[in-house]
Amino acid sequence: MVIDGALGSHYDKEAATNLKTQIIKEFQENQRLRKEIKQGQAGEPPETIVNETWDFFAHRIWEHTLAMEHTVQTRQQNMYWQTLSPQIKQLAEETSAAMLSLAGAVRSRQSPVQLIDLETTLNNVASQFNKFEQQINQVQKQDKSDSPIDELMRFFTFFYTMEEVGRKLLRMAKAL
Repeated sequence: MVIDGALGSHYDKEAATNLKTQIIKEFQENQRLRKEIKQGQAGEPPETIVNETWDFFAHRIWEHTLAMEHTVQTRQQNMYWQTLSPQIKQLAEETSAAMLSLAGAVRSRQSPVQLIDLETTLNNVASQFNKFEQQINQVQKQDKSDSPIDELMRFFTFFYTMEEVGRKLLRMAKAL
């Protein structure tokens, strides 16, 4: 929903608010369940104990998503967003697939999970972004006029945050 809002012209704030409320309730319920599980795992072997690292990663991804949403709500549609939209869409698709793979692996107790497509996409997107950043730097050096630096910073924040979500998913797969 956040990616669609970033690349499209419409962001459904009401639907987003409903989803955020639902996610917060799920986090609260998970926290309650983790406390119960932790109490029942005293003396268990380490490989069967619930890994708290995953909880940390899930919360960090949630915080990153909220930061991306804020950027989407304050952004102005311009060339920055459109120039890299194919790469952003590809990264969003791979991120979504990685989340589903990790969720499936946890349910089935499958280990390890390989997220090669996500890692490849992250590397490709980072390469394209670096080229784009160099072009922007050249344009800004040549054009001393009123360039939309605020919008450029919003876009960079969004992009780096999205990239960090992918990196967190890779760490989750390694922790599995």
